[in-house]
Amino acid sequence: MTWAGRLRLFLLGSLTLSLLLGSGLLGYRLLSYQGPPLAISLPPGQPASQASPLLPKISLNRASVQALQTLEGIGPVRAQAIVDYRLQHGPFKSIEEVDQVRGIGPVTLEKIRGRLTLD
Repeated sequence: MTWAGRLRLFLLGSLTLSLLLGSGLLGYRLLSYQGPPLAISLPPGQPASQASPLLPKISLNRASVQALQTLEGIGPVRAQAIVDYRLQHGPFKSIEEVDQVRGIGPVTLEKIRGRLTLD
């Protein structure tokens, strides 16, 4: 096939694609998706804290109860326990110190470690 033939096919394909997109027949509606948030499926045994580097870090020394609840395995009771511990003992000196909070053990600490910071 000559370069002119290839150019003609390219232009025809481009025109067809733009007509399909413009008419809404080809996936155009995906750009304006208004449904519920999509779930991300993780391999078995992989903590959510390792799911994406885009997940925000949570400061143990500044986070609110609501922010702490975004951590895997931390609900309202554990989040409040972290804040109460911080108020009683002062700022956390290490990430590992969160293990001293009632209701948080080594397993939970390993799940959330990647998302914690002291800043």
